[in-house]
Amino acid sequence: MNMRSWGQWAVLTGIVLLAVQMVSGTGFQPAGGRSAAMAHASAALFDPWGIINNQAGIVQCTSLTIGIHAENRFLMKELGCQAGFVLVPAKHLGVAGLSFIRFGYSAFSTNRAGLTLARSFGENVHCGLQLVGEFTQLREKAYRQKRVSFEAGIIATISRNLFLALHIIDPLTFVAGEKNGFTSRDGLLQLGTSMNLSDRVILVLQAEKALIGEPRFMAGFEYRLSHLACVRSGIMSHPVQLTFGSGIQWHRLVIDIAASMHQHLGWFPQVSLHYVAK
Repeated sequence: MNMRSWGQWAVLTGIVLLAVQMVSGTGFQPAGGRSAAMAHASAALFDPWGIINNQAGIVQCTSLTIGIHAENRFLMKELGCQAGFVLVPAKHLGVAGLSFIRFGYSAFSTNRAGLTLARSFGENVHCGLQLVGEFTQLREKAYRQKRVSFEAGIIATISRNLFLALHIIDPLTFVAGEKNGFTSRDGLLQLGTSMNLSDRVILVLQAEKALIGEPRFMAGFEYRLSHLACVRSGIMSHPVQLTFGSGIQWHRLVIDIAASMHQHLGWFPQVSLHYVAK
């Protein structure tokens, strides 16, 4: 077998393994260039992309905010991921939002949409809840599955510069319309912290554990060069990945770019932007 054939088989194997993981495990996919640049250690960050990464993180969004995200893992369109959201302040209820995330391509894809509400209880406790609808299809085997689940998150302010977070993903899932029997669902638990080491530096740490599988650990930092620009980096385990990126704010538009380096499969870019209306 020549090198080109080996390469094609390697790509096919990677797609199949990821497809199996998405079908049998949680369909959760983190999003946002800021999160990606810090190894997705973002559960304890207040950020518009918290609508996907930890719903409690959107409580500080006081204006209409719209965002989009895109990445091609290992520069392959078959492993592409696209996401977006709309956040709207809901007066006394807190912050409401709609989000979507799509992973895959025409032959295999998982599409996940969420309806979110987040609010603060006092100055130190911030909570978020998301109702999730998900549709997975594998065209070759005529496999289709619909799921309904939820996510819940909390961020606690320990001090002015220290925050702790808990994020629970898909702890209970209702499965409907499945042709090939029932599929068990792995819930995912994330614990995180963020620390403001100074006015310019944020350090983030996170651990996550699925029902089946090894725990993963992430760490990252953000260094603010000015009020308009910052640089970021991070590292995660299982598999080991190094990440880095930057963020730029231009008026009400925020652009975040990131790149992740896998220990075996190489690097891939991520980019996101969000716009904050008046």
